[in-house]
Amino acid sequence: MVRVITQETFDSVVKENVEDLDMDPEEAIHDAIKQFEAQGVDLTNIVTTQADLSQEHKIVNLINQLKTLNDQAAGEVDLRELKDSLQGLKGECDLDIAHKVMAGKAGAYQLLLDLLEKHEEDHSISILVLSCITSLMTGQPDLLTERGVKAILNSMKSENELVVVQSLKLAKQCCLRHEMNRQLFIEFELAPQLTNLLSSASSPVARHTCSVLRSLILDDDIRVPFGKAHEHARLIASDCGGLQSISHLLKDHKSDIETVNELLQTLGALVVREEFCREVEEAGGLTFLLEMMVTYMDDEKINRQAIKLLKALAGSDAVKVKIVQAEAIPLLISAISRHQSSQQLFLIGILAIAAISLRSPANSQMLCDCGVAELITQGMKEHLKNSDIQKNCALAIRNIVSRNRELCKDFIDLNIEDLLNLSVKVHGAAVEENIKDALRDLGLKVHLTERWTGTGKGLEQ
Repeated sequence: MVRVITQETFDSVVKENVEDLDMDPEEAIHDAIKQFEAQGVDLTNIVTTQADLSQEHKIVNLINQLKTLNDQAAGEVDLRELKDSLQGLKGECDLDIAHKVMAGKAGAYQLLLDLLEKHEEDHSISILVLSCITSLMTGQPDLLTERGVKAILNSMKSENELVVVQSLKLAKQCCLRHEMNRQLFIEFELAPQLTNLLSSASSPVARHTCSVLRSLILDDDIRVPFGKAHEHARLIASDCGGLQSISHLLKDHKSDIETVNELLQTLGALVVREEFCREVEEAGGLTFLLEMMVTYMDDEKINRQAIKLLKALAGSDAVKVKIVQAEAIPLLISAISRHQSSQQLFLIGILAIAAISLRSPANSQMLCDCGVAELITQGMKEHLKNSDIQKNCALAIRNIVSRNRELCKDFIDLNIEDLLNLSVKVHGAAVEENIKDALRDLGLKVHLTERWTGTGKGLEQ
């Protein structure tokens, strides 16, 4: 079991090494680290770089300076000194998690909220304070309180774009790997405030707003057995009109690659229900993503996010028909071929092919006419060491041939049998079940393993 200690315990041992054993500070710190590590103590959250033991840690001194400045009347504060102290504290928090923990225990969080409220009208100070809180809470979002949520939401209403952007960055960090914080933000109606921001957002605000929206629908907190990612996605997409807002923004920012990338990524994350897929298609989302794949055909990021959204939309049988009618299949095959060296894009492309061909012999025929068999076999060769790609290629093959056996020949002629068997040899159990399913549906030989055979002993006649 991992043991932990306090910062004070570590500092006292270092001090004893200096005073009782006449070690110099660096030697004393090194010896203390060795002692605690030998005892199985986790020093991740302990600052082990303090050289001058006669003084407080630098981060504590900075917090004390900020407390002194906060106690002064607003008109008497030396703004230059305040900014220098805030920048110094941010720099210390950016060093590692141990410095963030020390700052949190020294009361930095409540102090920074006090400063944010006190200097609300000074945008330059507000930006610095928000930036400092972001550094403090990155990696330790447990510090968030209701007061902090209210302060963040209030900052998002600022007329200054930089203040809004910094408050959005802070909100995102608070939501990462913390389900309770996400639910707290939802409780205080962050979702409708974000969708309202999108209605008249500039490109930077739109990008960071999308980033926060995606953070609200994550399910990445291992401390919580069941999150509310789906409920949050439904709330944002439907109740708050997020799908309509993002779909309209796509047309307004189509010349901005970075913003288009964020908008496509957010749409792909929100279409978690069949009716949402139809809503995006009806709002022109399908037409737009195909237009972006043509306009930015050499941009791997744009194509990856567009294909990811296409795969999500293909989850609706009604939209799948529209995808085929829009002649998206040749464009999809072309995009995957062009960026075949990208493992991420190739994987999401294969998943899109699997979704489009599912329960649809006509779509499978069209995919084969566009060269999907060559694409899959070449991709399996190029990404032989990637088990996820091998597994999902086998899934795509199954979907393509399972309802149209005539298409098996397209794959068999390309020696897919040897390639599938090689994949099993390389990855073993990780891909074996999917590969054997594909071999079976292709009508090829499947090497079955008898898991258990009885000995015949102990059986009654």
